[in-house]
Amino acid sequence: MSRVRTRIRPVETFSGLTEHETPERLRALEKGWRERRRVVLDEISPGDRGLNGASSANGPRRKSNGNECKATEGSRQSITQLRRVTDQPDGPRKAPSRIPLRAIPHIPASPPDNPPARIYLPILAHPLPPTAGPVYLLGRRDETITIHSPGSAIEITIRLSPNREIRISHHGTRLAMYHRKASWTLGKEIELQHLTSEDAAHWTTVAEIVERFKRQTPRVKMWTDFGCLTITCSSPPDVILQYTLGNCKVRAVYSTAELRIDTSARGTDGTFKTSRVVPLGSRLSEMQDKPAAALGIDPRMISAWSPPELEAMYRLYRLRNEWSRWML
Repeated sequence: MSRVRTRIRPVETFSGLTEHETPERLRALEKGWRERRRVVLDEISPGDRGLNGASSANGPRRKSNGNECKATEGSRQSITQLRRVTDQPDGPRKAPSRIPLRAIPHIPASPPDNPPARIYLPILAHPLPPTAGPVYLLGRRDETITIHSPGSAIEITIRLSPNREIRISHHGTRLAMYHRKASWTLGKEIELQHLTSEDAAHWTTVAEIVERFKRQTPRVKMWTDFGCLTITCSSPPDVILQYTLGNCKVRAVYSTAELRIDTSARGTDGTFKTSRVVPLGSRLSEMQDKPAAALGIDPRMISAWSPPELEAMYRLYRLRNEWSRWML
């Protein structure tokens, strides 16, 4: 049985074109779209696509040339739109998580480049008692100090040498420096409100001399069952306790910064002396049953103390009601 081949004619569409034919204008648009897509993918940076340095999916990047593709104004707008869409993250943006304050380390603030200026205070004679005449400083014959009566214009006179003298007046806010050849002559006057760098050095030196003399001068002295208790004129004052225990003499000096205990015991082999200086911390007045903590002494430090040193600490603790009111 023979077969007869019949040629099937292409079906015409409503536009008059066959289904196998593509218009030249559509082919040109498709070719231009493919070319623009390739150029855009080559120009997008790896960071914008989130690849962190990876190469393009169409191969290595190639520097585009202006002669390869002349994009129209519409193609430039489409490229800009594509870049904006590509810059956006793939998923929804997450809100930044807040770090708890406990997890943030505390870093102390760095000190300023210019430290705060030192505060200079008036040099007052109070609470020193008036002296009958010049008193030698530190056992030296060429330095003396005189405390005048409260009603006089001059509060303190310090003679540094036979020909140099400093007079403090106006409630401790003025220093007058005198020198003597034939008679006393005013050389320089310093006021607290107008201190220069040179004047501040002189002011500090004179203030240290007066404060040292106050620490040597007793303000209150009392005799108790635990020894002789002395309160000095310094600010804050020193508490001095002296007593004899057998053949051992003990002297304890208690201040706001340290406790100093000196012992001197005489025996057959001579005199044995000891000296202990203990830095003080914060005082705990509520520790009534722990003398060391109440006086500001670390309890771990007293384990190696001798019996006379421990006794001095206990006596200072028992007398705290007598000297604590002077420390305010």
